[in-house]
Amino acid sequence: MYTPSIFEETDLERLHELIQAYPFALLMTWPAGVPAITHLPVILDASQGEHGTLFGHLAKKNPQSQHLNKGTEALIIFQGAHAYISPTWYAGDFHVPTWNYTAVHAHGYLQPITDAATVQQ
Repeated sequence: MYTPSIFEETDLERLHELIQAYPFALLMTWPAGVPAITHLPVILDASQGEHGTLFGHLAKKNPQSQHLNKGTEALIIFQGAHAYISPTWYAGDFHVPTWNYTAVHAHGYLQPITDAATVQQ
């Protein structure tokens, strides 16, 4: 994702706030180089791990779940507020329209939980 440095956010607490405010995310993996994506609600436990731990659920019948093994690399995308910005909102002679948005791209490795007792917690 292209992020100009003026818009880059590195404060973990603020990133966690966006994740908690917009928990419906895209889980992306790429088995054999082919993208697989599922829309799902995700829960953040900020107290687990260096950057927090994300928890979500995929149905066993979801084709993406068939290749989710411990250590599978994943990207989870959280999309927050967004809006069109008209060039007329700027002072001066020449400006172009744009679209401002907030998003968090969380990279990591999956650890499936299949133990029935743990899943029910």
